[in-house]
Amino acid sequence: MGFKEVFSNFLPSNITIIGVSGSGKTTFYGWLLEDSSLDHSKTTSSTGITREITSIGGKKFRMIDTAGQVEFRKWWDSEVDKAKMVLFFVDMMDPSTYADSKEQLLKFLQKVKDRSKKLVLVLNKIDLFEPNNKDRTSLLNKKLVELVEYFEFNDVLKDQGSFTIIPVSAKTGENCDKLIKIVYRSITGYDLDTRLTVDNMVIVDRDGIVQFHKGNVKNLEDKIEGALSQLITKGIEIMAGSEDPEFQISRGDNFVAFYKTPDFYLSILIDKRLNTERAKTVLKESAEFLIRTKWIHCDEKRRLELISELMKDQLSFS
Repeated sequence: MGFKEVFSNFLPSNITIIGVSGSGKTTFYGWLLEDSSLDHSKTTSSTGITREITSIGGKKFRMIDTAGQVEFRKWWDSEVDKAKMVLFFVDMMDPSTYADSKEQLLKFLQKVKDRSKKLVLVLNKIDLFEPNNKDRTSLLNKKLVELVEYFEFNDVLKDQGSFTIIPVSAKTGENCDKLIKIVYRSITGYDLDTRLTVDNMVIVDRDGIVQFHKGNVKNLEDKIEGALSQLITKGIEIMAGSEDPEFQISRGDNFVAFYKTPDFYLSILIDKRLNTERAKTVLKESAEFLIRTKWIHCDEKRRLELISELMKDQLSFS
């Protein structure tokens, strides 16, 4: 590997976001800036274009948001030429924009000389699609097939070196984490591990009995054994007398987040130098997963299976 290739690893890779007005590009850009799992460093703006340097998994990306109004589309070409990947946004819930989106996609493909440039077609606003329908997943898959046929993606993109289609909701964040993983893997060639690294996780039932414990806090059942055990025990005692389902406590470099459910208390301990806001989000999502799967009522084998599933998606242990 030459100097140029080595040096390029330290430079941000340009990711350009394009699409017609109203497709949700700026909403996604806003989600990106608010995502507590990412590290943001520098924002610059010019007419119709906003650039943000973001670190994902230690790799720097320059995310470029372009305006979709007709008068600003002339700026797309130069930004696309400099990009390693293009995210083309489509409002999947507004058929009145389909024709314009398809026309702009065709123009974009004709102008892109580098057919190896990676492209992601982002079908946005799935939060508006059958939100309360129990068959939402199958209906969404059917909708995606219809869109692929309408936009003739298979024909239009047959010469494109690499492309992906993904439905997201930039408003609620649904599937946005998957989109970020696609971006990371496409650019780096590696999978992005977005799990939260925790030192300990403890589940205590409402009678105060430890039902699960993983980590380096020893003898948790003994309330006088070890400073960290006392910290966790104190937090659970406070939670027992509180109506608020969430509570956090810290001591030294340790940050413990608690979440109370009708059947159990869940706590995770992390190094507080990490992202504590993200820890609270992951804790809540983990608690909701355990409630949804009725973890507390499962036998030991099933409990461990569910914990393994949770670790695969949300948590890793130091």
